[in-house]
Amino acid sequence: MDTPSVLNTHGLPFGIDRMAYQGHFVGMLEGVNDSLFTADHGTPVLDTHGTGIRAAQMPLSLDLVGFE
Repeated sequence: MDTPSVLNTHGLPFGIDRMAYQGHFVGMLEGVNDSLFTADHGTPVLDTHGTGIRAAQMPLSLDLVGFE
């Protein structure tokens, strides 16, 4: 974003050369968010199939990635 305000801002372009794909949280977005941010829900399930270094790709919603 080009300002700290979430209401009056524009997204900025970015590029990812490489990332370490660590898995994908399984389930609907709302359920995963609830389980990550509250203690009342179960632990989110992380599917680690296909982990490894990825190049020239964008992470998807609910993907867990790392950067070097």
